[in-house]
Amino acid sequence: MNLKKLIFANSDCYKEGMAKKQFIKPVGIMLHSTGANNPWLKRYVGPDDGLLGKNRYGNHWNKHRTRRVCYHAFVGKLNDGSIASYQVLPWDLRGWHSGSGKNGNGNSLGYIGICICEDNLKDKAYAMAAYKEACELSAHICELYNLDPMKIIDHAEGYRLRIASNHGDVRHWLGKYGITLDRIRQDVKALMAKPEPKPTPTPKPTEEEKVKEWQKKNTLKLGSKNPVVGYLQAYLMSNGYTDDNKMVADDDFGSLTDKMLRQYQEDKKLFVDGICGPQTWRAIMK
Repeated sequence: MNLKKLIFANSDCYKEGMAKKQFIKPVGIMLHSTGANNPWLKRYVGPDDGLLGKNRYGNHWNKHRTRRVCYHAFVGKLNDGSIASYQVLPWDLRGWHSGSGKNGNGNSLGYIGICICEDNLKDKAYAMAAYKEACELSAHICELYNLDPMKIIDHAEGYRLRIASNHGDVRHWLGKYGITLDRIRQDVKALMAKPEPKPTPTPKPTEEEKVKEWQKKNTLKLGSKNPVVGYLQAYLMSNGYTDDNKMVADDDFGSLTDKMLRQYQEDKKLFVDGICGPQTWRAIMK
């Protein structure tokens, strides 16, 4: 899905809906197509956001218009020819897409209108690419509002249900390529059923990496108190660093342990700092 957002804040539909608080509880999706040979989003969506391209006639729909028609989203071509969808109304604001009068109450019932930009109805590649984007957008909205994809309708079905005006879209166009209403529903359902991609497993550390991590975590210095200190003390004692047998393995890194460790570091030509860190541990573990 290549979803963008450019809310029609200057449209009558948006202004009236916000002023009158005409919000809806989304109950379903109604698919439409434009009925005009113009697959470019810039014909309907504007002004140019750098992706749409310039509409030289300035007749996009984000302005006052005499026709009371406005969808929640459009699907079509960007200026570079790629396919995208644009959300142009808040999903929960009443749209103007199912018509008016007794057969136009799909708007107030809570249907979200998605409109696909038609071309000359002869380019199968474009039709299928736009259809794919519309299905992905529909799946996204269904997941967003917990909608049943098996209840998705198009404008033609809306008319049959007496909640939309008399139009034949989208099947008059997509039907040429075997797209039925049931196929639309099944394709959206299949997209929703796809499991989330499994996260890439973190590679297991090698033995060398484990040792380095242990050395890093077990840096010891004056004041340290734990069993690893006792291990260090026992190692020093077994290698003759006892200060006349005064050293004991008591898990307490005191001044005597500090003294003996510094002597060990000096003898091994290590950096003498009295800290048993990775460098000193490497020497001990050889």
